Amino acid sequence: MLDIYQEALADLNKPLKIWPNDTWTLSRRVTTYCMLKKYQETFTDLNKSLEIRLNDVFALKHRGKYQEALADLNKSLEIQPNGAFALNIVEKLTSCWIYIKKRLQT
Repeated sequence: MLDIYQEALADLNKPLKIWPNDTWTLSRRVTTYCMLKKYQETFTDLNKSLEIRLNDVFALKHRGKYQEALADLNKSLEIQPNGAFALNIVEKLTSCWIYIKKRLQT
């Protein structure tokens, strides 16, 4: 499964070499980095998107609302405790949130 994300990352890096300020492509790469558990790169691209477009909704949402997303997903797990999708996303969001909190403290 990781091979798909590695391929996607290679494909996303190509246009960013030509258009490094393309926030749409950066947002896709953020998602890919997160799936690959490359959280420093995720955070770097989120910040770059916000440098390019101060009100980039995608970047703001993903950088600043992990706690809200976790609360919603945890609520869905109360309703459906074995929900594989929610469990998977909770794990990824928790890892991202821990990394981001550490970065903000330094």
